[in-house]
Amino acid sequence: MSNQIVVAGALISGSLLLVAQRARPPELAGLWELPGGKVAAGESDAAALARELHEELGVEVTVGPRIGADVALNETTTLRAYRVTQTGGALHPNDHRALRWIGADELDGLAWVPADRAWVDELALALQTGPTVRRAVEADRAGIAAVIVEAYRREFSTLSRNMDNVTAALTPAVEVERFFVADRRGDVIGAIACTDHTGRAMRIRAADWGGHLGFVRGALAARILAPQWMSQLEYPGATGYIEFVAVAEGARRQGIATRLVEGVIAQTRYTDFELEVTDVNMPARECYRKIGFVDVRRKKEKFGRIKGFRERIYMRYTR
Repeated sequence: MSNQIVVAGALISGSLLLVAQRARPPELAGLWELPGGKVAAGESDAAALARELHEELGVEVTVGPRIGADVALNETTTLRAYRVTQTGGALHPNDHRALRWIGADELDGLAWVPADRAWVDELALALQTGPTVRRAVEADRAGIAAVIVEAYRREFSTLSRNMDNVTAALTPAVEVERFFVADRRGDVIGAIACTDHTGRAMRIRAADWGGHLGFVRGALAARILAPQWMSQLEYPGATGYIEFVAVAEGARRQGIATRLVEGVIAQTRYTDFELEVTDVNMPARECYRKIGFVDVRRKKEKFGRIKGFRERIYMRYTR
């Protein structure tokens, strides 16, 4: 006799978990669960969960690692949970009575559907492990720009001393679909881009920069940034190029950069990843080495004495 798999999604944003209140059947109405549904014949768990959450909640998600162990509903039906990250859409209870965000301290006292209560301990642990790394959505655009400008303040200060103006100029340049963010309770505290030979993470337009920095400074900024940020990458299709690893000042020294890089590796299809770091940025180099990146080549920097570093070091990670 075949076993029916039912999948449930633990949608986590920062330290909060989304739970859904059942509307039916009568014996479960009013109780709370992780939303999801049945896996159809020939369908993977991930595909089924993404489909069910789109139907039930109106959102697009990426499906991550398992949460807890399988739960036997009966002799022929098994329930399993996965961590998921929202990548698009807007939450709406299409198939439930209500939706609610809860913290770790609310898990034990919630009126759970009996089967889902088996995952309370694992869910509590997941909610205590820090921010979620997820694909960026349009609403993250300004947050991404702000984090990047904050992280690279020294470099941007050569263009303008007004970082608010720089942030405003950078915001429309962000190619959102190329970015991932570290999300803590709905706030973007880190950003990272993963690009390839098909396109880069920024689109520089002189008009955007001129509108905020003035015509001359804006034209100069575009002339400096466009070749660096928009030049085509000569990598094979299986290689992702990691750029703009940026963490908000208040979130530094908390392992966020490591989470961002590891999140990109886990959530993209590439088999190889490459990034660059300056020879003087020892903390970043050590961070990348711990993840598994190794040095593959070096490039001397023109006007390095003025810029404050001598070489760009290219590092590679292979799955």
